[in-house]
Amino acid sequence: MNTDFNILWFEDNDEWYSATEDDLKEYIETLCFRPCFTRCSSIPNEEIKDIINDKTYDLVFADLNLDEGKKGNSAIQLIREHNILADALFYSTDGIDKIKTVMKAEALEGVYLSDRGEIFFPKNAKRLIDKAVRRSEDILNVRGMLMDNVSEFDEKLKDTIKKFLSLSGDEEKTKLDKYAYNKVKEQISENTKKIEELKVGFILNALDNSFIIDSYKLSMIVNKIFKDYYPKYTNMIDFHENYKEKVLKERNQLAHSKKEPEANGVFYFIDKDGKRTDYNSAKCRELRLNLNTYNKLLNEVIDVIK
Repeated sequence: MNTDFNILWFEDNDEWYSATEDDLKEYIETLCFRPCFTRCSSIPNEEIKDIINDKTYDLVFADLNLDEGKKGNSAIQLIREHNILADALFYSTDGIDKIKTVMKAEALEGVYLSDRGEIFFPKNAKRLIDKAVRRSEDILNVRGMLMDNVSEFDEKLKDTIKKFLSLSGDEEKTKLDKYAYNKVKEQISENTKKIEELKVGFILNALDNSFIIDSYKLSMIVNKIFKDYYPKYTNMIDFHENYKEKVLKERNQLAHSKKEPEANGVFYFIDKDGKRTDYNSAKCRELRLNLNTYNKLLNEVIDVIK
């Protein structure tokens, strides 16, 4: 799972779509998701098959366009045929009663109706966006979001290191090699000492210890590259420490800490020091904001290296 929020939208009015999309885009961004709209102004079957199979959608919006008769029914039929499970909002300028008339013959779950008006549609669309966001904020989705993003970040960090090495002379390569070797050796040495300390009653002790190296070391090496060779690129000042705190620490905590659910559905973790972290909507929004920030930064840094 990533922080993209995907909406499939059936609409043929360019001006209305543009204005409404801008409003909803801004709203989704306040929730720290990346809005991704896929628009269909008509319903040619072959094109729709490719669009629908391309990604998983969080919401579907469809103008029933009742004056022309067939378009709304076609959208409903497509959603059924392709087993799209996301909530769908159907709307029309002809009002709720006519929409209900069309929908009577189409028994679909997760379907909502709205007038097309400038007040009604955005209000109802935002309610469904909020619902989809709340659904994404359970423990499995939040954990998966962090795991998936860190894996992607690892690849971007590796690409950054590889590009630097491809453009460097022997002296720079040797210097970075030595730095990386010493850091990894140091970590292995520390882990070896820890293993020896756990030797008596090893299995029970080892169950409560985890030695994570890769992501941590990758961020250190990239930080070293920018500190030594691109100090004017201020976005990377203290990159490793900030990334470690805002991303890796959260990933590790969610991956290894004990879940303690509450009756109201909110979940939290208590670490080995007794510190509690509540994963409520505000915390989940903070996590998405951090992931989006580092996704953008890591997309930029590779272009800085020249």
